[in-house]
Amino acid sequence: MNWSRVQSDMAKQGYVASDDLSMALHIALSLGRPLLLEGAAGVGKTDIARTLARAYNTRLIRLQCYEGLDAAQAIYEWNYQRQLLAIRAAAEDGETGKTIEARLFSEEYLLQRPLLQAIRQEVAPVLLIDEIDRADEEFEAYLLEVLSDFQITIPELGTIKATTKPIVILTANGTRDLSDALRRRCIYAHVDYPDRATELAILQARCPDVTADLGVQIIGFVQALQIPNVMGYAIAFGFFKFVNYAMFFWLPFFLSLHFDAQSANVISSLYSVGMMPGGIVVGFVSDLYDGRRACVIATFMCVLAPLLWFFAQYSDTMNPILLLFLLGVMGILVGGPNNIITSAVAADLAEHPSIGGNTRSLGTVTGIINGSGSITAALGLMVIGPLQALGGWTAVWYFLIACVVAGTALMGPKIYKELTQHEKA
Repeated sequence: MNWSRVQSDMAKQGYVASDDLSMALHIALSLGRPLLLEGAAGVGKTDIARTLARAYNTRLIRLQCYEGLDAAQAIYEWNYQRQLLAIRAAAEDGETGKTIEARLFSEEYLLQRPLLQAIRQEVAPVLLIDEIDRADEEFEAYLLEVLSDFQITIPELGTIKATTKPIVILTANGTRDLSDALRRRCIYAHVDYPDRATELAILQARCPDVTADLGVQIIGFVQALQIPNVMGYAIAFGFFKFVNYAMFFWLPFFLSLHFDAQSANVISSLYSVGMMPGGIVVGFVSDLYDGRRACVIATFMCVLAPLLWFFAQYSDTMNPILLLFLLGVMGILVGGPNNIITSAVAADLAEHPSIGGNTRSLGTVTGIINGSGSITAALGLMVIGPLQALGGWTAVWYFLIACVVAGTALMGPKIYKELTQHEKA
């Protein structure tokens, strides 16, 4: 058996294994060594063990690790309840001494846990020790005897050697570093998220009725969602777009409470005028600061929030010239981030390595950001009417301020990344 045979056996069970993983599996199976699989959560490490069990028509025995796991849950323990009942029954029958002791610590009262079960099977099973890095470091010491000699020592019974050697698969998510002693006993393989070609092969294996063109579109969309910060930008843009729509559609109505209809329309148009150069201003400032667009957007939003409060409090008594200036500035502060998220930010995200050169990526990322923004904005506009009737315009303005703060907070991870990268540079 060679590595390509292993890959073929896995493929028959619907698992598309990479060449590296297939080679690691082949080496582990040939040498009878445990295989340690490391990788992020959700990349399919556990499914490898399930697939192996199906491919070789054998039993899967799983040990799920967690903090505080000890030998009693993983290897064996004595059935203390039955032992106590046996002691009471023996006392009533007059049985004492070594006879009852030998019977109490026999196979009859032994509870076999996953590790002991695995080495006592007639047909070699697949032993999955899942998320070993979640267990305490002390637990690794229990594993060393099993993984190196495939035997378990029980003081009352002696050393129990393996009937057959199980196929041992250990998985780890990188929660903590594993000990060198454990690593030396294992063959190692890193399992990463599948690339574009592998994802397409998986989709065709699991859903053969899906056409190739539709499969490419599905994979492209899912990969776009997996790009770091895409959903954060999308939801943040939704809040910012809602603020923009609310100002654009509701500002004339609000101003008409303090001015005549014609004056209110003229004054509110200054907000729209301010939006036009907003994208240019944000783009220029972000280029000036080495492309740290998230930081620039957050700065604009931090200036916008107090201006919204100031406008809500004093717009009816404000000097007309100051009011016009304030509306123009607010247009720049709202329009700039909206424009740059849908253009330059979408282009930056689409160049992420996980896209793998997909020419449709820019359209997909832009569609996700615009679509999420439009849905959020539409839902927000439905809230303004009831909110204004319930709490007046003060409640509406505070709601807009809350949306600005929420959108900025969603960009927090990207802002932190830009700041830390700048410090390292």
